[in-house]
Amino acid sequence: MIDVTQAVSNTTAYFTSVLPVEDVRLEEIETHDGNTFDITLSGLLPKAKMLPPGVAHPATLASLFKNDYERVYKRFEVDAVDGRVKSMKIRQI
Repeated sequence: MIDVTQAVSNTTAYFTSVLPVEDVRLEEIETHDGNTFDITLSGLLPKAKMLPPGVAHPATLASLFKNDYERVYKRFEVDAVDGRVKSMKIRQI
């Protein structure tokens, strides 16, 4: 069994390994019967990385030359026994 601090640490490491996020923040923590943690993290993601590839649009070109970031929110389900991240979902604000 892991504690909530270890769960947040594992989740943050996972989040930064799968997306090029910066300025990661802890937003919410929930536990369910001691078996799982639901952890919501947010991070700054460059807008250019979020655009679909191959879109020939002036806004696409402009975004390549700006440092525009968008804060994204993700909800993670973490196994409370071994600390493994089981899922990552979009969290609407």
